[in-house]
Amino acid sequence: MAGANLESWVVRRGVAVVIDGSAKIRDGLAAALASGYWPLDFADIADAVGRVRVPPAVVVLGAPASDNPLPVRSLRAAPAFREVPIVLWRRDGMVRDRADAAPDAAGDAASGGEGLRDVVARLTSGVVEQSWARLPEAPRLALQQSRAVCKDLARLVPAGRPLAFAAIAESCRPLLAAVRNSEHRWVFEGLRGHDDFDYAHSVRMAALLGLFGMAAGLDDQELMTVVSGGFVHDAGMAALPADLKTKVTRFSEEDRARMRGHVALTVDYLERHTDTPRSMIAVAAEHHERLDGSGYPKGLHAGDLNDLSRMAAIVDVFAALTEDRPYRAAMSGFQALEVMGELMAPRLDQRLVRLFRTVLLDAAA
Repeated sequence: MAGANLESWVVRRGVAVVIDGSAKIRDGLAAALASGYWPLDFADIADAVGRVRVPPAVVVLGAPASDNPLPVRSLRAAPAFREVPIVLWRRDGMVRDRADAAPDAAGDAASGGEGLRDVVARLTSGVVEQSWARLPEAPRLALQQSRAVCKDLARLVPAGRPLAFAAIAESCRPLLAAVRNSEHRWVFEGLRGHDDFDYAHSVRMAALLGLFGMAAGLDDQELMTVVSGGFVHDAGMAALPADLKTKVTRFSEEDRARMRGHVALTVDYLERHTDTPRSMIAVAAEHHERLDGSGYPKGLHAGDLNDLSRMAAIVDVFAALTEDRPYRAAMSGFQALEVMGELMAPRLDQRLVRLFRTVLLDAAA
């Protein structure tokens, strides 16, 4: 039973079905989606309908230049594709989304210059966000308000324009309320299928730190700080190029250095406001540091790291290991904890790792 419970913390990528008669085009479309989805490609609609039984996250359908509606009608007739967003991709490169069109509609608005990946992200995330209206109040507000702030950060961080801690903390209040009320499951379920990886990872980090902090006996102010710190711990990622964050092949040393630079970018951004608590900045600055000095960016050792930083490191490692990434599949919850307790034993505070394991089992029970 406990093993099944721990799987509720694992984040799997959705499936994207690609349908086109050309193998070369299918390969190209699948490659464009591989950073966020597991692509399944089929030469024709009949083959897809015959083999796909579980609704995928999205369908990308190769379409003739005339935008003939018949293929969409045929696809919509199959139960697995009845309510799935369908994107039409034409040989001339035009992308059309059909998420809001009636199943037999002949056509709808073009994507306005968006690329295929952007259209898919908008549609799949839109479906997820619409589902939030059915959630209890605290989880619904937690997701809606954190999403709004995440969009603000995506604009403000690259421009170097700060966002006040008060605004960040206010957006995290319903998230902390959901954690306190044992409604965190709704938050995690509400993130499933969302295309914005940085957003989903940040909310998971914040919620898990909230659960962890409660078990560790943090007071109200410390809890708000650690939850807010978890939410913005990777804010600097917004300033990194999309092609680096979605790269599906092995990182070069240069890639790795640029990616690690997100820590300095985050700290610099948070320090632009004098009201940002130092402990919140420490969560962002030190969640990649390790007790044995093998972490980054400063190679700090155990004596340099307080409990909040150690907790942030544990949660970030667990979140990373249990998330599908473009370059690897997610581990199970127990596999991740085994890695953290054995292979990473010198790097992570094992007293806190044991407490975190208990937190996960209790919270998922």
